[in-house]
Amino acid sequence: MSRRWVLRGKMGGFLYAFAGDYQAALPLCDPAIRLSPRGPQLIIYKLVKGWAALLSECYQEAVDFGAEAAEANPEFPDNYAGAWSRPRPTR
Repeated sequence: MSRRWVLRGKMGGFLYAFAGDYQAALPLCDPAIRLSPRGPQLIIYKLVKGWAALLSECYQEAVDFGAEAAEANPEFPDNYAGAWSRPRPTR
């Protein structure tokens, strides 16, 4: 698979994810994950999949992809942005 295809998948995955098109984003991110399953950008692809699921209201998938992203790189700060942005119960 060429680098050009991977770049297309990466950028296309981002665009579709943030447009809320979950079904279009996943097939563009998955090949990049398969090509570099331990690469430093693995977390980015998993976060993009999580955002796509979240914006498409596929909440369980969003949680699953977020957990995978946190596992890929526990020190990456975006892992925790979703946790801090959700509403907290009042006492």
